[in-house]
Amino acid sequence: MNEVKIIEKKFIQEYVQEMFYMNSCNGDELINADYHHNSRYETAPSILKNNILSIKRMQELGLIKLSEKQILLYGDISSHINGMDGISLSKVGLKDLYRDEIEYNPFQSNYLDYRISNNIKTRRCTQHYGNEFVTYSDILLSDIKSIDFRLVKYMQHKRECNMTEEDFQNSIIKKYNTILYLAQEIQKRNLDILIREMSTHIYNIDIYKVSQLPKLVKKK
Repeated sequence: MNEVKIIEKKFIQEYVQEMFYMNSCNGDELINADYHHNSRYETAPSILKNNILSIKRMQELGLIKLSEKQILLYGDISSHINGMDGISLSKVGLKDLYRDEIEYNPFQSNYLDYRISNNIKTRRCTQHYGNEFVTYSDILLSDIKSIDFRLVKYMQHKRECNMTEEDFQNSIIKKYNTILYLAQEIQKRNLDILIREMSTHIYNIDIYKVSQLPKLVKKK
């Protein structure tokens, strides 16, 4: 992204929504990709570079540095179900949940939702959520079929974010620029990964067009 667009804060939300809808088309639901993995927007560059990894693998590769206390904390599977070795996933629409069983919601608008191939090996772990699964292998980029986001929904629920107006606007810009980064990397590396805006309907983002959009900067 070589260009930068400077924008007044009162126009940010309108501009972001318009850019995605102008550069998208109606899409279909994915087939054979029922696993969801949620991650913060900030981790997207690392995932596209290193795959989706367990905490242990990230530690081994020097991507993170944990203290002994943190290692003990993450290794306690009674509170951290995937421990150091696993990666947490979820499925929706399962028919075998108990009546009072808690179901994890992967459609949270403040996270990216990575849709993962059904071909990976997992085991079900219902200690915390009835629809949770864990895999003990790296999730490769070839296993990621789509990166879904819900930024329009996020912008409509400011009250739930518990932020100042300034921080909220900055958050929108960071998330928007992350989507541009994803499009740019997928385009440049010719990765077979969709990007979809899923706030209300399934919109497939035109990766080439979005990769050409200018990075957004708020006017001071």
